[in-house]
This record gives sequence, structure tokens and C-alpha cells, in this order.
Amino acid sequence: CMTHALKFTAEKLRKRLALIRAHRFPRRHMLDPFRMRILPDAGTPPWLDTPTEGWDELPWNSYWGGPDVHFLLRTSVTVPEDWTGTAALYFPIGTDGDIFNHPEALLYLDGVAVASVDRHHHLIDLSRGGTRDIALHGWTGLFGWPPDPDSAEKLFMPPCWLVERNPSLDAWLTLAECALDSVTVLEDSRPEKPALLSALDHSLRVGGRGITRRR
Repeated sequence: CMTHALKFTAEKLRKRLALIRAHRFPRRHMLDPFRMRILPDAGTPPWLDTPTEGWDELPWNSYWGGPDVHFLLRTSVTVPEDWTGTAALYFPIGTDGDIFNHPEALLYLDGVAVASVDRHHHLIDLSRGGTRDIALHGWTGLFGWPPDPDSAEKLFMPPCWLVERNPSLDAWLTLAECALDSVTVLEDSRPEKPALLSALDHSLRVGGRGITRRR
């Protein structure tokens, strides 16, 4: 473990994994901005078939819903025919902190509820291509700590994407990042700590040579 500490292995691995994660989507296409309607309460059914002309447009990289807001976001997307990987939707719809300080939504595709979208669930695989109607029916959460329903803060909405992903790479990244997180909480005396660092370092070196050969 002392050898890894002298070589700053953990720090190097974290930077390498961050570089890989930043390029994990071979291709991506920015979605058209959402059209948004504020709903009176959680029991209001989502208007999935209503035309969205006249609804407020929510530009990317803008601040949107405040605390305790029930909302409906709608847009559509067409998956390019030449995409050979797994097409997915990526929804980083904002976060303001912990616990209830983030939006939660139910994702509808073509009028059918298929998945949840929240701070831990941003990536949703598409079962088929073509043009898909998208709706997010949700709640913004409460902001501040303790959560404050009267807060004046708003969420920030970065762009949402249609992405082409590699499920095998995503699975490896998740495993590698979990292993590296485990290293940070293990005592130096634990034999698993240097073993995990060596395995991760070897995995990245072997993977890097494989990428070089493929190119």
C-alpha cells in the first residue's frame, strides 16, 4: 500500500476514470428544449395528448422550477437510423442538494410510463428507434436544509440528450468507480486496499492498449 501511496495511484486512477466517463457516449444529439406546464397538485393527471403550443419553453442552461412545484415537461426526439449502439435518453434535470432537494419525475414515452428520473437515475435506454414523444411528470422537491417550501431558489436545467452508449463500458465504469470509492474508506492495513488499486491500474493499462490496437 505504501508503494501505491508514493506513486499517487488512487489520484491518478480517479483522473483517468473521469476522462473516460467524459467520453463514454460515442455520439449524442441535444434534445429540443422542453415545453413546460405547472400543475396544481400531485393528483393532476399529465396532459400527454394536449398540443404544447402556447406552453412556456424551458431553454437549456437556464433556471427553472422553484421548491414544491408539480410540473409536466414535454418534447420529442428522433433516433438516427445509422446509430448502431444502444440509444438512450440522458436527463440531468437538476439538483440543489441532498434528500428532497432535487426533482423527481415519471418518464412517459409515447404516452406510456416507463421509468423514473431523479438524481440517481439520469440514463434511460430506448427499446426502439424512430420518433419518440417524451414527457416528464414530476415534482421539484424542497430546497435548502432543512427543506424550505418558501425558498426563492430555483433549479438549473443543463441540456438533455439523446445518446449512443456502450452498456459494457458503463458497467465497467460503475464497477471501477465503486472499487475506487471502497479504497478511500479502507484502512492502509487492509490487504484489499493495495489489491484493488493494483487490479484497477492493470485494468486501465490493458484497456488502453486495447484501444490503441483498435485504432
